[in-house]
Amino acid sequence: MTRRIPQSVRALLVACALLGGAAAAAATAPAPATAAASATAHARGLATQERILAFEQAGRARPKEVAGQLRQLLATMLADDPRRSEALQVLGLMFALGGDATAARGVADELARLGSDDPTGLALPAADLVRGGATAAAGEPLRQADRLIASALDRLPADVPGRVRLRFLAKHADIKGDMGEFDAALQLHQEALRLADAEGADWQRVDQRAALAYLCFRIGQRDRGRQLIDEARAMGELIGDHLSLSTVHNIDGMLLQGVGDPVLELRAMERALEQARLAQAPRAELVMLGNMADYHLQRGHYELALRTARSVLPMARAARSTDAEVAALANMGLALISLHRKGEGMRYVRESLAIDERRGAVSSMKDMHGELGRYLEQAGELRDAYAAYQRYRALADEVLRRDQQQVVLELQERFDDENRTRALALLRSDNALNAEQLRTRQLQQRLWAAAALAAAASMLLALWAVRRLRRANQKLEQGNRLLQQQSERDALTGLANRHQVRQRLESESDAQGLQASLFMIDLDHFKVVNDRLGHASGDKVLEAIARRLEPVVRERDLVARWGGEEFVVIAWGLPAEAGRALARRLLAAICAEDIVVDGRALRVTASIGHASFPLAPAAEPTPWPVAIELVDAALYLAKARGRNVAVGIEALADPARDAGPQALLALAQELEAAWREARISLAFDAGPEAGRDAAPAPSAIESRLSALESRE
Repeated sequence: MTRRIPQSVRALLVACALLGGAAAAAATAPAPATAAASATAHARGLATQERILAFEQAGRARPKEVAGQLRQLLATMLADDPRRSEALQVLGLMFALGGDATAARGVADELARLGSDDPTGLALPAADLVRGGATAAAGEPLRQADRLIASALDRLPADVPGRVRLRFLAKHADIKGDMGEFDAALQLHQEALRLADAEGADWQRVDQRAALAYLCFRIGQRDRGRQLIDEARAMGELIGDHLSLSTVHNIDGMLLQGVGDPVLELRAMERALEQARLAQAPRAELVMLGNMADYHLQRGHYELALRTARSVLPMARAARSTDAEVAALANMGLALISLHRKGEGMRYVRESLAIDERRGAVSSMKDMHGELGRYLEQAGELRDAYAAYQRYRALADEVLRRDQQQVVLELQERFDDENRTRALALLRSDNALNAEQLRTRQLQQRLWAAAALAAAASMLLALWAVRRLRRANQKLEQGNRLLQQQSERDALTGLANRHQVRQRLESESDAQGLQASLFMIDLDHFKVVNDRLGHASGDKVLEAIARRLEPVVRERDLVARWGGEEFVVIAWGLPAEAGRALARRLLAAICAEDIVVDGRALRVTASIGHASFPLAPAAEPTPWPVAIELVDAALYLAKARGRNVAVGIEALADPARDAGPQALLALAQELEAAWREARISLAFDAGPEAGRDAAPAPSAIESRLSALESRE
């Protein structure tokens, strides 16, 4: 089949042919006038610029092959050609894209040597950009790549063309996203999209929309991601760029995850693979095959997922694609675990995590531990699943802490910049005053008038500086108050968040440890709602549960969202018997009546772990982190006992043996075994719906959804 050449490429070929004819005519004609020579040089420069952009477009699919062609173009360029640094920049990024970090660093060294001789001022910033790309391609810490590219952006001249700045912004946005700094990544992607629309080529407009849509998918903004990917698809089909269309269909498949139509999702991935092959882009084909393996894994086709991932792994290593290698190892490991070959599967999972840990991809590690916990739980490996979930929570806390630190650093940098500006103004004022004093020594008659004028100017300047400083401090205080408020409340439900829970526990615990009743609540089978109805419906369920929990407790008690579908209740001054009664009321409130979401009535239940501290009978002091671990262990025991159950820790049988923080932590790791050995007394209370949905039958949510779907 004859492949259609995009109109933009045909126009470029015609321009090159015309330029070649003009050059040949110039060689045989008499020497032109100065104006004609200038016009010819300008036309030659534009043609070189268009060729660099065409190489950049083709190099996305075949970086190694096109890099050789770009080297040939560089060999024909003069040493003082102002476009030489841009061509080297594209070449270095092309090597990094192809996984050749050594060659990319060699190009960065060429740019550094060009240095101050470059008339555009681009060479040194471009050297740092290419080094950052090489660092990421080599699987080295992403924080180092981030620092290099941030420094490059700071040194980039203000008058560089938009197409040049676009490369810096797009690369920095990708690195920020891989590091889990989504707020910064979102801002960079939006700025890159504005530049692409204003000054970029057609394929860049498509690619930037696709990149922003992928970030929206990662942060849960599916509606915005769908809007962007629909625009990108329409533009990509218009220009006929196969690689852009491959990326668009790939992200379209991701956005279709969980909407309830796996056929559409599979069709999108098959189109992505087809377009990657039409583009003759082996690295893109690798990504699409990896996504196919992930699709089969999520659909329970474990043997097919394993075969697909195994075929991808050697190709990924040969192509030096770190992302594809990490995905292939993870998919192989999870498929083997699901096939009850845990030992072999965990070896591949650990190898995948080790690569992400070396390059500092915390967000990817967090997602991997969450998936690992889910597949281990499905395989019946509850102890290992519990450990994976604990690691997932720790990494989620780290990502949140990094985001908060980033906001504080940005505020501090803004404050420091204003301080530097004020200091510079004061320094200039002092210099002006010294110069005035030197002149007054020569002009004695004007001494007092000049001194009075200088003093007045200094006072006005000092007053102005003080006012500016006061306003800056007020802005900083407002920012700190806003940050404090955002760090203590959950944006979705309006409840207190994990950060505020920890603050309250720390402030109200003393030498006697925690003295309160603690409840950990987890909605049963909540993933069913997200998978079948979408995350927007899941959010509505979480809001409804939050509204039901608050009226059950007293005004002085604390209700908080711990994270995901988990909630925490802390009640102070509550006897143990009253704590058990409160757990039963919480179970009843959660499933009191169906929750209506988009016209569907859902019956929601929950599992609860709880205890009143200090534990009877010895009332030994219990630090609050140990109390959290004990109640969390009780929660997981409730889930293991069939869900829709409250498990309460009532008393220690042998306080002399099991009291103390270390002993209690050890007890939490083997809570069910300790109960069976009569070392600890537990209370089990079934929820109101327990008689209707007995374990291990499907949950109330899943049963109700299946019934509704059969009627539809």
